Amino acid sequence: MKGGAPSNERCTHLKIHPQDNVATLDSVYKKDPKTHIARRNPETDLQEPWGADVTNDMSQVLRQLQAQHLYGTYPYELSPEAQWAEQRKEMKLAEMEAYKKQAGAERIARDMIISVEMWRMKPKFSRTIRVSGNMTFSAFSDKILVPAIGFTRNYHCYYFSDERDGAVFMPQKSGAIDVTHKFICSLHASIDDTKVKIGEIFREVGDTMLYVYDLGDHWRMLLTVQQFCAETTGKVELIAGELDSPPEDSNSLPTAANRGWKEFLALKTTSPARYKASLMESQQQSWNLKDRKNYDPMVFDIEDARKRIAEALASSASTQSGKLFVHETGLGSKFPKISSDSRHEELGKGELDPFSPFPTAEGEKRIDTRTSSGSFMTESIRTEKDPKEIALCACCGKPDKDLLRCSACKKVRYCSRECQKTHWKQHKKKLC
Repeated sequence: MKGGAPSNERCTHLKIHPQDNVATLDSVYKKDPKTHIARRNPETDLQEPWGADVTNDMSQVLRQLQAQHLYGTYPYELSPEAQWAEQRKEMKLAEMEAYKKQAGAERIARDMIISVEMWRMKPKFSRTIRVSGNMTFSAFSDKILVPAIGFTRNYHCYYFSDERDGAVFMPQKSGAIDVTHKFICSLHASIDDTKVKIGEIFREVGDTMLYVYDLGDHWRMLLTVQQFCAETTGKVELIAGELDSPPEDSNSLPTAANRGWKEFLALKTTSPARYKASLMESQQQSWNLKDRKNYDPMVFDIEDARKRIAEALASSASTQSGKLFVHETGLGSKFPKISSDSRHEELGKGELDPFSPFPTAEGEKRIDTRTSSGSFMTESIRTEKDPKEIALCACCGKPDKDLLRCSACKKVRYCSRECQKTHWKQHKKKLC
C-alpha cells in the first residue's frame, strides 16, 4: 500500500490512519492488549508503563514525531500507542473495581508500613512511612512522599506504576515543565491519582510500586509494603530514613537522577575537593536545598523531614500547576516589578498568568518569587479547602470523608476535636 501501512491485519484491535506506516509501530502494540502478559524490563527489572516493553525507546520517539500529525481528530483521535494503553487501562479499572467489591472498605483502609528506597542506590537511600490505605495516591505524593524525600511540592510531575502490570497513576492535568517528557516515557494513558486509594493497589505484604518523580530526570523510588498494622488509626508517621534529600533537577550531579546521585556521593571518597565544590553549587542552585543550613547529604535529619510533612499536612493540596522559572532578559516591561523577596497576586477565575500554561482557576492565587539569580518563580496555589476525596487531617494526616472543617479559616480539616486542639497553637499563627 503506497504511503500507508503494509498491513493492518495484525492490528485489528487498533484504529490506524491509512497514512500511518504500521511497520514502524513497536511489536508490543501489535499484540492484543487483553491477552498481553506484562514482563519486567530485563535491564532494569522494572515494569514498563502498562507493560509495554518497547524494544527501542528512541525509535518510538522518532515514530511519534513522524506520525503525531495523523492523530488527534475524528475518527483517529488517539494514536495506536494510546489506544493500546487505554485498553489496558480499562482492564485495570475493571480489575480494581472487582477487588474493591471483594475486599471491602475495611480491608482497603488498613494502616500499612511502606518502605521507600531509591532504585539501585548505594549507599542506601530510604524512608519508612506509616500511612492509611484510604489515602489517595495524589495526597500521598504531595503531602507525604515529596516532603519526606525532601523534594519541592508542586514543582515536578510524577507517576506511580503498579509493578504487577505496569498500570500508571498520575495527575491528569499538570503544568510542570517536565510533563513535556510524558510520551517519551510511554505514558500514553493513565488513571487519575486523585480517584484511587493506595489500599486499592497495596493489598498484600511485599506488593511493590514504582514512584517516578520528575519526568525529565526520572528519579526512581521503589515503594514496598513491609507490613499491615494491627490497629488502624489513619495517622501518618515517618518512622525512619537514610541519606538526606538529593538536589532538585540533578543540579551539579555528574549525570541525572539516581545514577548521578550515586556518582556524586562517591566523590566524597574519591575526590573530596570536587565533592565539596559540587555540594556548595548544589545548595545554591537547587530549589529544595537553598534554605538548608549545614546540609550534609549523608546525614538524615528525621525531625526536619517530619516538620516538612507537618507543614504539608497543614497546607492546601498542590494545584499541579508546577513551578515555572522565568528570566528577565527579553521580557522587558512584561517582567513583574518585584521589589521584595516575593509578592502575592490573586487572579480571578479564568484570568491568564502570562508565565503559566493554564488560566488561574477559581479558588487559586499566583505567587511570584524573586530568585537570587535575577529570575523569578511563578506558581498557582489553592486558596480554598481541599476537595473531600483528597483531604487529610491537617494535624495527623488521617484521610476521612467526614473530616471537620476549621470554623475560623474554613479551609483546613481535622479528623477530631482532639486533633484540632493539638494543632490550634500552630494554626493560629497563620490566622493572625
